[in-house]
Amino acid sequence: MDRFGSNDHPRRKKHVVAFLRDITERKRAEKKIQELAFTDNLTGLFNRNYLEKLVADIEPDNQHHLAVVVIDVDNFKLINDTQGHLEGDRLLCKISKDIERFASAQIVAFRLGGDEFALVINGLPADIQQAEAETLQLAESIRKSIESVVVTSDIQFQISASIGIAINLTTETSYEGLLKKADIALYEAKESGRNRCFLFRSHMQQKLERQVKLETGLHSALAHNELMPYLQPQFDKSLRLTGAELLLRWQHPEYGIVSPAEFIPIAEETRSIIAIELWVIEYACQLLNAWHSTPETQQLQLAINISVVHFEQTGFIESLESILSNYVFDRKLLKLELTETVALVNPEKAIARMHLLKEKGLGISMDDFGIGHASLNYLRDLPIDQLKIDKSFIDRLTSDTKVKDVVNCIITLAKALGMQIIAEGVETQEQKTILESLGCDLYQGYLFSPAVPLIEFQRFIQENSAVKH
Repeated sequence: MDRFGSNDHPRRKKHVVAFLRDITERKRAEKKIQELAFTDNLTGLFNRNYLEKLVADIEPDNQHHLAVVVIDVDNFKLINDTQGHLEGDRLLCKISKDIERFASAQIVAFRLGGDEFALVINGLPADIQQAEAETLQLAESIRKSIESVVVTSDIQFQISASIGIAINLTTETSYEGLLKKADIALYEAKESGRNRCFLFRSHMQQKLERQVKLETGLHSALAHNELMPYLQPQFDKSLRLTGAELLLRWQHPEYGIVSPAEFIPIAEETRSIIAIELWVIEYACQLLNAWHSTPETQQLQLAINISVVHFEQTGFIESLESILSNYVFDRKLLKLELTETVALVNPEKAIARMHLLKEKGLGISMDDFGIGHASLNYLRDLPIDQLKIDKSFIDRLTSDTKVKDVVNCIITLAKALGMQIIAEGVETQEQKTILESLGCDLYQGYLFSPAVPLIEFQRFIQENSAVKH
């Protein structure tokens, strides 16, 4: 204050000091961080984090349903393994664009990870049947848009997707619960043959719980002597017994007899298949060793299935040789049944490994031929003794002339490559007559006998011996 009692000096000027800072970059960075937190790097779709946030933020409304649709690419691992991750990533980006075309204000698309995508559909009608119908129609449209054929080098892949759907009123919605139900429906779609859309139903939950129990019990099934070997006899066209396929049945303490069609995929997924198949190999060797000492049985063949998981296992051949070295029989009578898949993931390695098996004197049979993607070039190079025609062809043999033509081509091809032909799943005399006219060598199926315990198989041995004499 000056001497006149005033703060204002006649010569003093007022100044305003302002500090300006450009926060555009900071805001841009914050936005980028948020995008990264909620966006999938590869496809640009929203990710699982945003799916959880979106479902949590939806306002409860008992007049509308909310759907979660989970989409899984069928056989993607096979494509990724055989063609490389770069090709796999390209395929995922293509599929993400197919899915994103269906996005709207009410439909948000996500990539959950790997080859799994999802949609969240909000604002569906309160009437559950109408909500289900609208969601199924959308899911079918997505499935058809993904379905295509991809050709790489000399291998053709059928691209398809399996889809699971769960629907709840938004007042009953929990992220985890909806996603779990959609996953259960997806599993059912996969189990039912893939390339399908399934809505969640309560019975699917019960089926999944059974699978979990089977998975848990499988780890101790061998130790508890619950796995039982069965033999399905094989015959030539004159009905002379030539051998058998060794199959397993599981005597589960709660569920009773469980078929291999149900528990083998679980064993492969959990890799307990390796211990199981080593046990089967040991049992087969014991049986062939016993048959070797009797003239009536010393020429019988015994086929055992070897999974891709076990075949590709490091040390597979060494483990096999370790078991074989304890027994004396003609090794070519032990037929290792392999599917076409073994030649796809790493063809050169598979061919080399199969040649090693042949050098050890073992027989090799290609199982389920005609339903996979095996190249004819690989078939020519594989050291196969026997080709097994898949049951799916035999089932339609008498009703579809095109299927008959395909079977004829398979038999002609096998004969040209010096392979023996066996047909599985033969159930009628008409099927056998057609197969015989086409030049099929061996037969297996319910027309002759289902798989039976060893004690019942002895009857076929006795009958075969009586015919010879």
